[in-house]
Amino acid sequence: MKKILLGIVGVIMTVGLVSGAAYALFSDTVEVKGISIASGNADLQMKVGNSYEDSVDLTAFSSWTSGLYPGKADWGSFVLRNNSTSDIGLKLSMKLTAADGNWNSNNLKKVVEFYIADDSSKPSHAYTSWYTLEEWNAADRPFNVTLAQNEEKTFRIYYRVRTTYKDSGNPVGNEVAGKSVTGIKFLITGTQAL
Repeated sequence: MKKILLGIVGVIMTVGLVSGAAYALFSDTVEVKGISIASGNADLQMKVGNSYEDSVDLTAFSSWTSGLYPGKADWGSFVLRNNSTSDIGLKLSMKLTAADGNWNSNNLKKVVEFYIADDSSKPSHAYTSWYTLEEWNAADRPFNVTLAQNEEKTFRIYYRVRTTYKDSGNPVGNEVAGKSVTGIKFLITGTQAL
């Protein structure tokens, strides 16, 4: 029986070896060349007058944030444009990245609040919540809006001085009188929307 099995295995191996050696296919190749790959970019710009800029100094326009007192509120507007070369939407966020003056020794950072909204007369259509300067400095805050490629949108930035402290509920008083926070720098970031 053993000899029969070995004989059958030998026949199968011989047939397989002869069949494999006799098997052939025609083949050919094509060369593909001249392909260029270039990445695009994300480009968020702010409109100033009739031009678009990547960095904007608003020192000359800071008069609307002077003479603050508890209960004062106002707003200003700004225009952002997605000038990306890639066909991408940009999700917007903002963070306070620098401030000078009496930042560490006064309470203005705890009582001056900002929020971003649609450019309409309805402040209820907010893209962010009210955040104090201290909170804007602590974390990147999303706008909850995405700008499509080549889209331009006008936003309102509202500010107010709280009449009470957020953390304690105590009234805001003379401890903020005569104080200033200067050199405030917000960084608005556009991140590719997936």
